[in-house]
Amino acid sequence: MSGIESLGIDPTSLLIYLVNFGILFFVVAKFIVNPITKILEERTKTISDNLNEAEKLKSEMAKERKELLEAHNKMKSQMNDEIRKFELAMKKKLEEAEKETAEKRQKMVDEAEKAISKRKDTIMNEIKGEVTNAITEVVRATLKGRVSKEVVEESVVENWKAYAKKI
Repeated sequence: MSGIESLGIDPTSLLIYLVNFGILFFVVAKFIVNPITKILEERTKTISDNLNEAEKLKSEMAKERKELLEAHNKMKSQMNDEIRKFELAMKKKLEEAEKETAEKRQKMVDEAEKAISKRKDTIMNEIKGEVTNAITEVVRATLKGRVSKEVVEESVVENWKAYAKKI
C-alpha cells in the first residue's frame, strides 16, 4: 500500500470513503431509487392502462358512431320510402278526386242538358200552341167563317210541322 501513500492517499480514509459510499449507495438504492423506480413503473403502468382504455373507448365510440350512422341511414331510407309511398298515395287520391270531379261535372252537364232540352221542348210546345192559335185566329178572321175552325187548325198544324222540319 505504500504506492497509494506515495500518491498522498490515506488507505484508512480510502476504506472509510468506500464504506461510506457503499452505505450511501445502499441507502439511496434501498430508500430512494427503488421507491422512485416503483412509482415510475406504477405511473408508466397507469399511463399505459389509461392509453389502452382510451384506445378501447375510442374503438367503442367509433363502433357506436358507425352503428348510429347505419341506424340513421336506415331510418333516413325508411323515411324516404314512407315519403314516396305517401306521395304515391296522395297522387292516387288526387287522380281519384279529379276523376270523381270529372264524373260529377259530366253528370251535372248531362242533367243540365236534359233540363235545358226538356225546358226547350216545353217552351217550343207552348210557342207552337200560341202561334198555332194566333195563326188560326188570324186565318179565321180573314176568311170570316167561310172555312170551319177544324180545317183551319188542321192546315196550320200541318204547315207548322213542315216549317219545324226546316229549322
